[in-house]
Amino acid sequence: MVALAGVPPEHAGAASGMWSTVQQFAGASGVAVLGSAFFASLDGGHQAAFTVVSVVAATVFAVCAVLGLALEPRRRAGEG
Repeated sequence: MVALAGVPPEHAGAASGMWSTVQQFAGASGVAVLGSAFFASLDGGHQAAFTVVSVVAATVFAVCAVLGLALEPRRRAGEG
């Protein structure tokens, strides 16, 4: 896993636990944000609320993809 690649072996357990915690928090936050966006835009009907949530989710996914590519660790010459 790229996120834990630079962690020393003696800290691997703590780093893995932290990674798992961050994943759980991010998942719960995503559900909360999308649920809030859906119910806030429900006045226009279910179709309008679904459209709003789809746009919000697509935007978040696109931003995360760009950040993932931009923050990917660079390999040094000679590394596999």
